[in-house]
Amino acid sequence: QTLTFEIAPPPDAPAIALPGDRLRAVVGEPFQFTVIATNAPSAFTASDLPEGLEFDSTSGTLAGTPARAGDFVLTFTAANLGGESLPATLTLTI
Repeated sequence: QTLTFEIAPPPDAPAIALPGDRLRAVVGEPFQFTVIATNAPSAFTASDLPEGLEFDSTSGTLAGTPARAGDFVLTFTAANLGGESLPATLTLTI
């Protein structure tokens, strides 16, 4: 008896789709934003977060209450078994 296995190739790496190049938030008011990516990402990263905001690496959600005003350039990536997305940046104006 012969067993045959078919191995599926990994999915393509994710691609992030941002809603533009700028988001706005208000000091002291709750804020939430979720990164959208193609190809079923299993993990996300975010860098240069402003004080008061946290990033959930599983859901891709940035949430919290901003503590100070300013312009913050955030960089996001998404990953799956196929690899990691190109970095995507946007400015968060608080």
